[in-house]
Amino acid sequence: MRGLLLCLASLATAVLAKRFAVYRIIPQTTDSLQFLEGLKKDTGIDFWKEPRAVGQEVHAMIPDPKAGPLLDQLRLRNITYSMMIEDVEKVIKNQKLARLKLKSERRQKDFRDGKVVDFNLAEYHSFADVINYFNALAITYPHQS
Repeated sequence: MRGLLLCLASLATAVLAKRFAVYRIIPQTTDSLQFLEGLKKDTGIDFWKEPRAVGQEVHAMIPDPKAGPLLDQLRLRNITYSMMIEDVEKVIKNQKLARLKLKSERRQKDFRDGKVVDFNLAEYHSFADVINYFNALAITYPHQS
């Protein structure tokens, strides 16, 4: 019973701690290229840049549980690889934070004549919003049009 609990605890930890890393892999022979193409079909690894030709980079996102055995296979086959992104989720979160920060900082404000035209240039706007912004500028600055 205790062994089962330890097994379940380690499995839960592995599932919760599942990280994804992106590796740059360079097949130097047709055998290594075929091996990578086989991985694509058999393992469900997410290839960001698929294996196409000998000497061309392949980018693969690999979950931590699969990384050890896969990297061992690459070493056994003398396939060159390096880590591009250690933790994909961390990079995504950092990019989201940077985007939010940029949105809050990049605002067009004009305080001439005590008038304020506020329009965030760092975010997507509908066509109607853009037209309304241009109309507000034309009304606020009639001498500029």
